[in-house]
Amino acid sequence: MAQNEKLISALIKFQESAYEIRLLWENADNETFNNLIDDYPFNIDFNEQAEKISTWVRTQQNRMDSNN
Repeated sequence: MAQNEKLISALIKFQESAYEIRLLWENADNETFNNLIDDYPFNIDFNEQAEKISTWVRTQQNRMDSNN
């Protein structure tokens, strides 16, 4: 597998993980939900962050597809 294919594969896994985290976080109990806020590294809520990750991954896929 070429380096770019490995990168796209990893990005897709990242996107899928972000979506899974979003769903699990939404369904977490109150204590867990609130604990996840500690040291939260993003300036936007995770739902929005997951959407931005998804958009970024699609952009990268399209760019790599157009280069092949």
